[in-house]
Amino acid sequence: MLAKGTIREALQKLREIFTSGGMENPSLEARLLVSMATGARMEDLIIAENDNLSSAQIDKVNEYASRRQRGEPLARIAGEKEFWGLPFFLSPATLEPRADTETLVETVLKYADKNKKLKLLDLGTGTGCIPIALLHELPNAEATAVDISGEALATAQRNAERNNVCDRFATVKSNWFENVVGTFDIITSNPPYIESGIIESLQVEVRNHDPILALDGGETGFDAYKIILNDAKKYLTPHGRIFLELGQGQLNGIMGIVETTGATLITTHRDLAGVERVAEITYGDK
Repeated sequence: MLAKGTIREALQKLREIFTSGGMENPSLEARLLVSMATGARMEDLIIAENDNLSSAQIDKVNEYASRRQRGEPLARIAGEKEFWGLPFFLSPATLEPRADTETLVETVLKYADKNKKLKLLDLGTGTGCIPIALLHELPNAEATAVDISGEALATAQRNAERNNVCDRFATVKSNWFENVVGTFDIITSNPPYIESGIIESLQVEVRNHDPILALDGGETGFDAYKIILNDAKKYLTPHGRIFLELGQGQLNGIMGIVETTGATLITTHRDLAGVERVAEITYGDK
């Protein structure tokens, strides 16, 4: 690994390492890691390419490169991830926010009236990215974020403070609805929906670094959906809406659960890849 040198030499060394490791974009990976290690913006690395790295910066480059070689995602190394244009801290107890989930936020915003006082509930909140993004766009809304993990809730609270919505954001430690009180106009969730039997076949970045609790949806992948839709009616205001993120190919399964729980599937919404990503659900008539 790198013992000394300039930014240019560090970039070259990392490109060689990542190329031999079969990474898809070794040049970009190298620039990102050096930017993180030095604190320099990526666009400034070319200007500063002949600058010598300090011993502390070299140590960081080597540490980050080793972690990346072991499959740790860049966002985990950085300790944060952007979602909806906002920064979010990560922790070992939280799922890394993904662009697919922005479809859920977009869908809720198409339904929600930003001039009304809305009460939001997010189940399995993790980083809090869904309710915090919604609060950022809905100035009259309040959100309750639920998670079974105290560490995840602490991370979500930090993110609410970081994004200046903590005055309208509350957390509840609960196994789904167990400790939830009150009714809500909008219920959202990106629940665990990966089938237990295929988790070991997922990419190393996911299976070794995202919390299993946030991935494992049981034998069929639908355990969490059944819990949510069996209980949500008691916590939803009249004519309220439930918005659930779906995994690819899960539409038929969710339709079956909707039917058996007395709910009504209003419509589904596709992500940018054309996948049926969000189910919009209520109870009773549409």
